[in-house]
Amino acid sequence: MKIQVNSEWGNLKECVFGQMHDFIFPEWTDQYETIVTPDLKQYVKDNAGKRRSEFEPEGHAKTVAQQEAVVKALEDLGVIVHRPKKLTREQETFYPISSGITQGWARDWLGVIGNNYIELAPRRLALRFDKYAFRYIAEQVIDRGGRWLAMPESPKVQDDGTDPSIPFLEGGDIFPFPDKKVLVGCNEGHTASSEAGIKWLQAALGDEYDVEHVPINGELIHLDCMLHTQREGLAVACPEGFAAGIPDYLKDWDLIEISLDDAHHLGANHLVVNEETAIVA
Repeated sequence: MKIQVNSEWGNLKECVFGQMHDFIFPEWTDQYETIVTPDLKQYVKDNAGKRRSEFEPEGHAKTVAQQEAVVKALEDLGVIVHRPKKLTREQETFYPISSGITQGWARDWLGVIGNNYIELAPRRLALRFDKYAFRYIAEQVIDRGGRWLAMPESPKVQDDGTDPSIPFLEGGDIFPFPDKKVLVGCNEGHTASSEAGIKWLQAALGDEYDVEHVPINGELIHLDCMLHTQREGLAVACPEGFAAGIPDYLKDWDLIEISLDDAHHLGANHLVVNEETAIVA
């Protein structure tokens, strides 16, 4: 099976999906202001550096069950699902354990555009080692007619958002479209993708692609929190989330509008299986 992803709404045949082998809560940083809803903020702070399977085994088991239910739904729809290998203890401690481990979510360290399988450079330390848990997939890419690209490694420290020269990209910001247009979100709070990362992506893909920087309201972390493209011409979108207004590329689309509060609660963060099917939390 060839690797080819031209849009968010193409017929999904194969995907990577995280697995909650374990979950270690990260130490609180400004980045999590854009991710964690106010009702969970103190809970996350109180449990920094702890394994959820140890202090809250019942809640951890429920999260695992939810994820496995989604995997079954995908497999029932005929989708091949790849899961990550468990990180070794040595890998877990490559970064300080206080940075957290979040193998349950695979989108943010990976981008697939056309036949380009891209290991990204997430800003959060908790995501940076996940690519190694999926390296067995990357090793197949070239044999399947794809290009295996990897972003420059980021410094081995938690980023504070003050150095604009470091290229960061997180997959939740990347939206490919059929005519080799790519929208890439970049929030104004400097907590996820960076302008340097967007420039790197344009250079890596080459002139045949048009990569557009989409400024995002600093209250939100990713473009996929506020944009969902179900099919060409139809999207769920949060107008308040676009710091420079809705991109011209989407202006003629039918938009189902959601509020900023909806977006902060991931109101547009759905999984498109094909033009007529989406999995919604």
